[in-house]
Amino acid sequence: MAYHFFRLLQRAKEVSLLHILPSDTYGAGEKSRFILQIEHELAKLNKNLNISHPNIVFHTDDNVLAETEDFVIQKTPEIISLIEKQISEKGIYPSHLNQFVECSLRYYFSKVAGIEQTDEISEKIEADSFGNWIHKTLENIDKELVAKDRFIEKTDILQVLDKLDDYLKAAFQETNRGLNTEEGSNFVMYQIGETILRKFLNYQVENESFPVELLDTERTISATFEATVSGRKLPVKIAGRIDRIDRINQHTIRVIDYKTGKVVPNDLKATGGQTVSEALNEADKSKYRQLWLYKYMTLKRMLSVEGLKIKEIPLETITNQVAAGIYSFRNIDSGFMVQDVKFREDESVADFIGDSEREITAFVEELLDPGKPFLRTHDIKMCEYCDYRQICGR
Repeated sequence: MAYHFFRLLQRAKEVSLLHILPSDTYGAGEKSRFILQIEHELAKLNKNLNISHPNIVFHTDDNVLAETEDFVIQKTPEIISLIEKQISEKGIYPSHLNQFVECSLRYYFSKVAGIEQTDEISEKIEADSFGNWIHKTLENIDKELVAKDRFIEKTDILQVLDKLDDYLKAAFQETNRGLNTEEGSNFVMYQIGETILRKFLNYQVENESFPVELLDTERTISATFEATVSGRKLPVKIAGRIDRIDRINQHTIRVIDYKTGKVVPNDLKATGGQTVSEALNEADKSKYRQLWLYKYMTLKRMLSVEGLKIKEIPLETITNQVAAGIYSFRNIDSGFMVQDVKFREDESVADFIGDSEREITAFVEELLDPGKPFLRTHDIKMCEYCDYRQICGR
C-alpha cells in the first residue's frame, strides 16, 4: 500500500489529503501514518515541499432534517413474490427481522434490492472488526475444547487463560490480517480485547456451574411452520447462527450470544408495563427479539418429529429447559443475562411455540402487505451507522 501511495505523489503538483479532526471518541480522526510520514520525513528531504493545514468546518442547517417528502418503495407483486420465496427458502434471521422493525427501507435495500453493504478498507481496528476478532477467538477456544471433551472443568478454563495470547494472535490474523497493533489506537484496542476476554474467562472460573457440557459453537439452526397469510398457506422458515450452545446442571440448555457492546438486563425485558407483543415490535428491542427467536427455534426443533440432536446427543423438552441469553463483554459482572419471554402465566412449551408463531405470522403479514410500503424510519438515531443513509438522503 505504501508503495502505491507514494508512487501517486511522485509527479503531483498539488495533493489534498483529508482527515477528520480528533473527537471525544478515542482514536477518532487520528491522522494516517502516510500523512505523518509526509510531515516528518518527506518535508525534510524536499525543501520545495509546501505543507498547509487548513481546517474545513461544515455547518448543518437544522431545517435539512425537517424532511417534507418521505422515501417510499411500494410493494409490487414481483417484490412480494420475491419476499415470499426468501421467507420459505432462505428463512428469516433475527437480524432480518430487526432490520425490518427498525427501518423497513433498510430491510428493502439489504434483503430485497440486494445492495451490499460497503466494505471499507481501514488501517484501524473498527467496531465490527473488533467484534469479529473477539468472536473468532472464542469460537476457536470452544472448538478446541469440544474436540477434546465436551465436558469443561475449571482446570480447562485456567489452561485457556495461560494460552490466551496465542488464541488472540491466531484469531487476529484470521480477521484483521495486515493491521499493525504495535502503535496508535490499534495498540490500545488490542489491549482492550485481551483485557475483556481475560476478565470474561476469570469470571467463568469464579462463577460458572462446572462441569459445563459444551454442545456446539457457531451453530446454525432453523425451524419451519405453516402460516396463514391473507387466506393463503405459506411455509415460514426461521433461522439463526448461535455463538454457543451448552448445558449446565444436566438439564439447562443455554443458547448463548456474545456481545462486545454493552448490554444491561433491561434490554432483555418488556419494560414500562409493555406486553410481550409490544416489546417485540419496539425498534430498540433488537436483542429482545433475537433471543426470543433463538429460544423459539430451539424449542420448536426439540418438539419436532426429527427432534434436535447435537453431536448425536438428543435434546428433549421433557428433561431439559432452554435459557436464551447474552454475555456482554462491557458488562461482565452481570454474568449470563437471560431473556425470559412469557406470553402467559404457567406457560407450557407448546403455548410458547404457538404464541411465538402468531407473533411471527403478524410480522410476515406486515412484511407482505402491499398497503404498507417500505419507509425510512423517523428515528434519526437509527440512521447513524446505517450503510444506506446516503441512498435515502440521511
